[in-house]
Amino acid sequence: MTSRNSRRKRPTETHQNGKGSANGFTNAVFNIEPTEAHIILTEGQYAGLEIFASLELSVAAYEQMLILQEDDSRRSELLAFFGDGYLRRWNLHLNGEPVPATGEGMRSLSFVHAFQIVARWLEAVVEIPDPLGEGSPDGEVSAEQLIQGLAISSESLSSYNELG
Repeated sequence: MTSRNSRRKRPTETHQNGKGSANGFTNAVFNIEPTEAHIILTEGQYAGLEIFASLELSVAAYEQMLILQEDDSRRSELLAFFGDGYLRRWNLHLNGEPVPATGEGMRSLSFVHAFQIVARWLEAVVEIPDPLGEGSPDGEVSAEQLIQGLAISSESLSSYNELG
């Protein structure tokens, strides 16, 4: 399953008077509007599915995703975390009925497809250039490793389902 991602990000800067202040700023406000990924799946059963999801993943949220991803018994919570916190909208219908773009909607999908969607979203999140360099010097799991773990989990379950 492949996807195409696009981003919308419009940083804006507003200067009030252009002069410096006591704290060294020019009384400027720098506002970054929320970014959103537009992911289009192009292969498999979900080809044509369009997903819009927030890219505003905080460090705390990322750490929570790592915890949920590492515990097999909490994978459903991971889907709810993504669906309720980051999934904005999609064009998904099952049996002619729209599937809500929520955690509940994510949990109604097959395991393999649900985690492929989360993996595509994480790919879009990590496409943001890393100004601090590569890797994680403190031994933490990187976003790339999280994506690989989710992909392996969905592939393993797919193989297991084919056997059973």
